[in-house]
Amino acid sequence: MTALLITGTDTGIGKTFTACGLARAWRAAGRDVGVVKPFASGSKRGRHEDVDALIAASGTRDAFGDVCPYLFRDPLAPSVAAKRERRTVSMAKAAAATRRVIARHDVTVVEGAGGLLVPVTARETIAEFAKRLRLPVLIVARPALGTLNHTRLTVEAARARGLRVLGIVVSFATPRRGLAERTNLGVLAAHAGAPLLAVLRHGVGAREFAALRRAVDARLAR
Repeated sequence: MTALLITGTDTGIGKTFTACGLARAWRAAGRDVGVVKPFASGSKRGRHEDVDALIAASGTRDAFGDVCPYLFRDPLAPSVAAKRERRTVSMAKAAAATRRVIARHDVTVVEGAGGLLVPVTARETIAEFAKRLRLPVLIVARPALGTLNHTRLTVEAARARGLRVLGIVVSFATPRRGLAERTNLGVLAAHAGAPLLAVLRHGVGAREFAALRRAVDARLAR
């Protein structure tokens, strides 16, 4: 059984897109794929589009509540959204639910909320969740201005907490191709402190995700 956490250097940069693409790629390779988004904010009528996308991509038969043990109405950090609903988040409960999913599948893609240090409880972050489950981390970064700093900070924050960083995926969530987008990739590969596993251009498909899957498999096997 294999599992990894997909986190990002920011929100809205393609974590779910990357997670779904990897899930589809593993599924196409004949693997039984599980997915978990333990904390999801911004629900609509008791559902969440990212969770639904993960379920569809993986083909899992796990129930929505197994895939997403904590669902919040407001599109805020989990700790903030929970407080507004007068709910308490238990890291132990979320971890136990995630372990049950991992135990049922060959490989499980766990998608974080926002970035690595987004607060889940008053004192714990997504990083603590990953550490509790000993999940290796795949970091999704954007190509735009600021990504050199954000990516290096995320890599260093992960390693400072004892997390294994598998590598970095640069996601072109939009077709924008400014000067920063054209020059950052080369610098990022040398500066980030972790291997650049893939550059997902806008509109990529199964072929590119199959290559990413092979790169992630190789890293996981080390």
